[in-house]
Amino acid sequence: MSLERQGRIEVLDALRGFALFGILLAHISHWFAAGPLPPEHVLVAVGSNAGSGTLPDITLTEFINRGFITGRFYPLFTSIFGVSFYLQTISFSKNDNNATVLFLRRALVLLIIGFLHQLLWMGDILMVYALLMMPLVLIRNWHNRLLLVIGMLLVMDIPGTLIEFHQVSNGTRVNDEENQVAFKFLHVISAGNWKELLHFNLFILVGKLKFQAVTGRLFFTMGFFMLGMQAGRKKWLQKLQSNVKAVWAFTIGAFIVLIALQYAVSQMNIAETTYNKREILIGNTLEFLQSLFAVIMYSSFVILLSEYRVFDRLFQAFSKLGRMALTAYVMQTLIGLLLFYPIGFGLFHKTTQVQNIAIGVVIYAIQLVLASVWFNYFNYGILEWVLRSGTYLKLQPLVKKKKENDTNTGKAGVE
Repeated sequence: MSLERQGRIEVLDALRGFALFGILLAHISHWFAAGPLPPEHVLVAVGSNAGSGTLPDITLTEFINRGFITGRFYPLFTSIFGVSFYLQTISFSKNDNNATVLFLRRALVLLIIGFLHQLLWMGDILMVYALLMMPLVLIRNWHNRLLLVIGMLLVMDIPGTLIEFHQVSNGTRVNDEENQVAFKFLHVISAGNWKELLHFNLFILVGKLKFQAVTGRLFFTMGFFMLGMQAGRKKWLQKLQSNVKAVWAFTIGAFIVLIALQYAVSQMNIAETTYNKREILIGNTLEFLQSLFAVIMYSSFVILLSEYRVFDRLFQAFSKLGRMALTAYVMQTLIGLLLFYPIGFGLFHKTTQVQNIAIGVVIYAIQLVLASVWFNYFNYGILEWVLRSGTYLKLQPLVKKKKENDTNTGKAGVE
């Protein structure tokens, strides 16, 4: 199957849709508890004796979760954002309006959506993406080699590592304020009401952005944006499809490497209070390698799906969901709040990780079906329509015309 179909880069949509699966599993396996929790509650969540209050060993479920799910799909999602940003530069350059103005409008609309999402759930990533679009606009014409080198340095988390070295030297990694925030969040997720939820998520916003900066996560995210832009420029996805044997090798090889890396991580016994520079360097290096090989493995895997007719319907389902990824991402949050927070059914720590993952699979399957049905009648997801209309300051045609073909709605990553 070609990666391009009637003007769309379908594998990009499919990758985005597939990444949503991993993001959902990462969130739901930990009860959508995106905020800091007291150490004893984190240990209960990941241990083999969940709910016992002891300090158990890491379970197989959590080994798989940490190695292949939690933190592994956001780099993929972020890289896709970078590819999409490159495609937008092409699309906007053909528009009569100033491309920079269009980018800034798009960033502003995404920032507003992200802020509203942040009020509901502190794990929002949309605000970070919107804020990083500003510097992306400035560097979008950088030379390929410069983009690649700086992107790799940021993905390797060199700035974050230096910041952590400074924190350890000054003994500022853990403090009473952070512990107080953890207990406040525990109250919100276990017994809070709507008012307390909204107040906490607003209260934590500045601290969250500061955390993104001082831990180097902003730089890490920016690096994957830049590598995604490079991938779009050099058409790495399209070139990879031309060699199926290489795709198989990348998929299997990256899978084996990820197992080895997660085993190495599981053997590290690092306490926050005794963290030293050597452990920081080893930990950040392993995190960089895990993120990079996860992007390689999952990208190759989705490309493989596109190559075999037996998986065509699944690939198309991923693609449809990817076209409304923004809407689907926010919907996952609403479902998570309903299931696990006291404003809904209050299932926080009342279900096991395995049960949560099973629930996540069902939710994702429903999203796949709904997305396929949705695009029989509409051109965009609801939030994609808002984003596009805000970018162009003109209401876009949401409802399809009676005989409109659903493959003629624009290029992947531009909607």
